[in-house]
Amino acid sequence: MGMMCSVATAEVALVATTAKTVLGLKIPANRRALLTAWGIYFDGVSVTEAPVVVELHKDSNATAHTGTALTEVKYDAAQPQSIATVASHTVTANTTDGGTIQSIEVHPQAGYEKSYVPGRCPIFGSSAQEGLYWVVTAPSVCNCIMFAEWEE
Repeated sequence: MGMMCSVATAEVALVATTAKTVLGLKIPANRRALLTAWGIYFDGVSVTEAPVVVELHKDSNATAHTGTALTEVKYDAAQPQSIATVASHTVTANTTDGGTIQSIEVHPQAGYEKSYVPGRCPIFGSSAQEGLYWVVTAPSVCNCIMFAEWEE
């Protein structure tokens, strides 16, 4: 078993009907990681509001994301290796859509969590720097928070 890691965002403001890359993960060249779980939660105010669209994308851009850096955490602080994956929120540049892995709709007063079955986890990384990113489009102004867990 590899090293288990996680990251969480603070509240990220969403603008009505505007797609925003809320979270991005990148791993250096010649490394691989398995996404094991992720979740997103919203603080919308309207019970009758249309759902928020959340898309998980593979990132084939070899350049680091441009966004606000986050602090990645090891589940076992005694493990000697450093975390290779770099996480950022509110990513504004350096994403290249390598394909949509998952697309869901979530009520803006709710949340969603996905835990992957072993052997069916999205893998990111290869000979070039690769990653994953989440694009969120809300029908009205609201905030969201996200987390992601992975194994290196």
